[in-house]
Formats: sequence, C-alpha cells, structure tokens
Amino acid sequence: MDVLLINILLYFFTMLYFFIRQKSLNIYTAIWTLYTFVAIFGYVSVKQRLHYSGDPNLGESLSLVPYICLYITTFVLSWPIRKIDVSKIKIDVIHSKIFKYLILLLACVFLAVSLVKIGEVSTIMSIGLGEAYESAHNDGAKLFQYSNPFLKVISSWGMTLCIASQGFLLLYSFSMLIHQEKKKWLYLFFIVLSFIPGICSALSNGSKGGLFFSAWDMIFVYIFFKDSLPYSVKKLLTVVGLFGFAVLISYVVVITSERNSLSKIKANRQESEIETIVRYLGEAMPNLGWNIYERVKKHPNGERFYPELLGDPARGSKLVDEFYYYRQSTGINMALFRTFWGDCYIEFGFWGSFLYIILMVSLWDIFVFSHYRDPIRFPLIYYYYHFFIIWGVFSHGFTGQRTHVCFIYLVLLCVCVKKLSKKRSLRIGSDGKGEV
Repeated sequence: MDVLLINILLYFFTMLYFFIRQKSLNIYTAIWTLYTFVAIFGYVSVKQRLHYSGDPNLGESLSLVPYICLYITTFVLSWPIRKIDVSKIKIDVIHSKIFKYLILLLACVFLAVSLVKIGEVSTIMSIGLGEAYESAHNDGAKLFQYSNPFLKVISSWGMTLCIASQGFLLLYSFSMLIHQEKKKWLYLFFIVLSFIPGICSALSNGSKGGLFFSAWDMIFVYIFFKDSLPYSVKKLLTVVGLFGFAVLISYVVVITSERNSLSKIKANRQESEIETIVRYLGEAMPNLGWNIYERVKKHPNGERFYPELLGDPARGSKLVDEFYYYRQSTGINMALFRTFWGDCYIEFGFWGSFLYIILMVSLWDIFVFSHYRDPIRFPLIYYYYHFFIIWGVFSHGFTGQRTHVCFIYLVLLCVCVKKLSKKRSLRIGSDGKGEV
C-alpha cells in the first residue's frame, strides 16, 4: 500500500467532488486543486528519486496517520472560506476624503518601496540570484545596508507596511473597477503596483517560494472578483496575468538554475531545473511521514511560532543558526518543508496540534469570516489565505515577529478604515456607480 498514492486520491476526489457540486472554479475549489497538485508532485518526486530519501518505494513504508491528519487540517483551514458567498459582499465605495487620502498615501508607499526594491533587484542581477539566496539564508547577511535613513525606512518598515496593507489597495482597486467606469487604467496600475514589492523582495532574496506565493495571491484576487468584473476588465486582467505568470516562471527557472549550480559545487548533485522544481513543490508531503511524524524529541510549545514572546536568544539571528538550534532540540531537520499540520505537530505534539489549529481557525471564523459581507474584512481574509492556506503547503506561515507585526498593522488599519469610512450599500453584483 503506497500511502503517497492514497494521499493523491484523497485530495483528487475531494477536488473533483467540489468541482462537480459547485460547478465552477472558485476560491475553495482552487485550494483543493493546489493541494492535489502538491500531492502529485510529492509522489512523482519520490518515484523519480528526486526526494531526499532517495527511496522510490518510500510511500510503502510510511504511516497513513499523518496524512489523514493533514487532510483533516486542510478541511479545517479551508472551511471558513467555503461559506463565503461573494455576491453578498457589500463593496463600499468610499466617499470619505480621509479614506481617499489614505489610499493615495498607501499607493505612494507602494511606489516608493517598489522603486527601492527594483533597484535592489537590478543590483542582485549582477551578483547572482543564487548568491543572494546563500547570503540571506546561510550567512544571515543583509545585502543592502542603507546609510540614508529614508531609504532604510522604506526598505524595511515600508515593506512591512506593504505586506499589511496590500489587501486594502486590492479591495479599493477592484471595487472601483466593478462600480466605476472612469480611471480604469489607474486602478489596474494600483493592482499591478500592489504585487511589485513582494515579487521584487522574492527576487532580491533568490526565493522561489516568494514567487510561488505571489502567483497564488494573484489567482486568489482574480477568482474572488472575476464574476463581478466587466468583461473588458476581465479580459485585460487575464492578458496581464498571463504575461506576469510567464515572467515569474522565467525567473523561477533562472533562480533554480543558479541555486542548482551552487548545490552541485557543494554536494556534486546532478539535477535539472525541472526536477528541482518538482521536488521543491512536492517535498513537503513525503517529508511529513519520513522526517517528522513520531520523530520529535521535544516540542517547543510555542517558542518557535512566537519568538517575540517565548523565543530563546540562544537560537541565534541567522536562519541557518535557527535551523541548527531547533534541529538539536527537536531532532527534526527544520530546513526541509513540513506542511501546516507537520509544523503544528512539531510545535505542540499530536493532540496539541489539533487544539491549536481549531483554536486559531475558530478565532478567525468568529472575528473575520462570520462578518465576510463587510468588505473591510477582505484584507484579513486575504491575509488568512496567504499565511494559512498557501504557506500551509510548506509550513505554518503565521509565525515570526515580522509576520505578527504585519498582522497588528493590518488590524489597526481595519479599525481605522471602519471608523473613517462613509459606506454606500453596493453589492458586488449590482449596477451602481461609485465615485472617487
């Protein structure tokens, strides 16, 4: 019995069931499609000896238990999204001048950060994307040390603000495209602008994962709003999106090639770019049974997830030092992908992982998804999708000080916008026209 093959069948038939039942590609079916492909890549990587175990029959020796747990976790994480009926969301066309100025201010921040990050990418290209990755992850080095305090703030805190406020810029831009006939190119520019800092940050760090997240974030917002967009806008977004995907894929190949070259020098490994991408996207699920389940010596119990509150300074500032520290304490190779449930299992143990997951999802459901008709909740839904669903392919994304600071910024922005906005009740599917 090949557990990895059973894993594929679980996700595939679940995806098929929801496709047939819902008769369309929505956010929920897209999530199950993503996880189905990840399961397939995991199976292929093992059978083609691309996985770290080197055993093509690995699936026959793995326990089914962690994969059932992961499957249940996928259901729990994605369930709040399933109940969203996009047609019932009221898009607020904001008339408040204060809110308009806030959006313009955010657009200026995004533009400034984009220009700085584009400059960093152009510099990195001369150094090499593979070298950038090695410096960021193994040496703990920041490639860009700005003496100018203004540039320093833009590069660091400006980027943090962009991560926190991206959902607002997207919400405003799409609401205007739906209800406003004028200035469409401006709102399309805002949509493109909202993704530039994240993409450039991924490139400057030689991160394939960052590009993967950006691609799925684009898919999310398009699917979320597609049924309400005018045909001309939808067509234009499709063209821009396909061009963007082509560019992202080309850079993924470049990053993979350069990182492979360094790996071959260090470990004499022979692996093509396509093989590396297949292993990269698929390794998390085989790792779950091979590297994690029933192999944890000691559970950190929140120390690794919430370092600003419970972290041990002895873990070091470099990412490689942190991996080493937790490998010594837990017995698990933290440099390998772990899946969402696998990460929670390492942190809290078997029953503790489910308690933590149910608690987290319940809080999000109560305070965010139960009020999804309020458009101000969209940036929070977008944040949840990014850090819990998409990151969940590889690990638990809602961890670390910067992520939590972004979340605090986001909550504060939501509270401020809620108080400042003068709403006009326009449903996504209505023919009402808004004003800027």
